[in-house]
Amino acid sequence: RHSSMCGSLAAVESFPERLSFCSDRNRADLVADCRRVFTAHTVEKEESESSGKTYWLPIGTSPACALEQIVQEILQWHQHRLSIHDATGAEWWTLWMDGEEDDVGWHWDADYEARDRGDVKHPFLATVTYLEAGGSVAPTAIVEACREE
Repeated sequence: RHSSMCGSLAAVESFPERLSFCSDRNRADLVADCRRVFTAHTVEKEESESSGKTYWLPIGTSPACALEQIVQEILQWHQHRLSIHDATGAEWWTLWMDGEEDDVGWHWDADYEARDRGDVKHPFLATVTYLEAGGSVAPTAIVEACREE
């Protein structure tokens, strides 16, 4: 799925067959890699955001692992189909939920360092890629605007 800003409206599309795997083992290896690099954990009720590490893959950099290869391929595919010529790279992270108690808090994609300086910047293009949804519906909501209380 992706959302890009077109004027003031977000365009939303879904590409359920875009990512394919050579084998179940290939997919299982990527899922295991996602679990290994996952760092954002559940927050306490009084905290508003989880903490964790995200990764940056600059344009023109050789991927260091299979996950970065997928990130690069997804970015290049969208760059080509949307004629995006000024992208500088892709920020990426993984999410691993291991049980019924795991949850992802309501959030939106933004440059959080810029937001902390009072300047909210959302990405031009955001993607969500599911390798595994544990037999449940993958919960993603896309909204046109957000407001922080």
